[in-house]
Amino acid sequence: AGKSVGIVTTTRVTHPTPAGTYAHSSHRDFEAFDGEYFTLNQQLNGCKDIAAQLVDDNSYIDVIFAGGRRKLMRTQDRDYHESDKYGDRIDNRNLINEWSDKMDRLNKTHKFVWNLTDFNSLKPGQYEHVLGLLAWDHMKYESERVEKNDEPSISETAKKAIELLSTNPNGYFLLVEGGKIDLAHHDSNARLALEEFVAFDDAIGVASEIIDFENTLAVVTADHSHEFNIGGYSKRGNPIFGLVRSIEYGELSTDGYTFTSLSYGNGPGGLKKIRSRNLTEEETSKRDYQQEAAVYMQWETHGGEDVSIYAKGPMSHLFEGTVEQSYIAHAMAYSACIGPFDKSTHPSCEFERGV
Repeated sequence: AGKSVGIVTTTRVTHPTPAGTYAHSSHRDFEAFDGEYFTLNQQLNGCKDIAAQLVDDNSYIDVIFAGGRRKLMRTQDRDYHESDKYGDRIDNRNLINEWSDKMDRLNKTHKFVWNLTDFNSLKPGQYEHVLGLLAWDHMKYESERVEKNDEPSISETAKKAIELLSTNPNGYFLLVEGGKIDLAHHDSNARLALEEFVAFDDAIGVASEIIDFENTLAVVTADHSHEFNIGGYSKRGNPIFGLVRSIEYGELSTDGYTFTSLSYGNGPGGLKKIRSRNLTEEETSKRDYQQEAAVYMQWETHGGEDVSIYAKGPMSHLFEGTVEQSYIAHAMAYSACIGPFDKSTHPSCEFERGV
């Protein structure tokens, strides 16, 4: 279809959601030839690690803004920013250098970006391909990013990607993931998760200001829920991260202890033994506080309820009601007139082809 392609995430570029746009793997942890998850045994059986697939097999990706430099660097390669950190790869392949060499062979203008200064300097039409790996591992949580000011926000990376991709008259496909919402929930850290959610919501707002909705379909959804709960009949205005302050039902649990409005069904905040003291507002309001959970687990798990999906733009009416998750990709392909629908004759496709 001649469209440009972009990936934006706050996780490593080889993490499951971004990797799903370009890689095939039998295990999510095959991110790099690291000798721990992906070994010589996998290679001898015909497998290729996810980072290698990104560079070897996906020259069509025009813009990437993500974390995860470590998965593309050798164990002897010192990180660009964190000088005490090194790469993960034991196969003697520096995939960042290989990407640059490949772009040279293809005669494509290109730029590898790893810091905020170079990111901010990028202009539409300047390069045909941009590989922005803006952190050694995952990118920072929003609150830490604001404090250190050494990484772009997800609003900034999403906006920049749209600006760079919009130079293609045939349009673009762009994935934007607020991936650290999930990571914070797995740690049973409600404050960080909700701060990341707000940052993602801000990115949607910024993107909506520059997207051409006459010709562009935007879809917002989640791949799953979490064991995240709110309860306790708190009075209006009670701090969401604070202790329950109820009007009618009291402020203590049945066994006589304070508790928070937010909790998890399972996770590292699970009570390994009966709690013998009250929680305080001071500790529950801290940024790194782990909410209590009903079941103790090393990591909180995903939930099983339906998640929301929102759409705006051409063919957005296809995203109404309750649908199976497998339907979404087909509806997007139909709307964009690509894949099995590249010969479709619906009006949007005929407009795409100039019929």
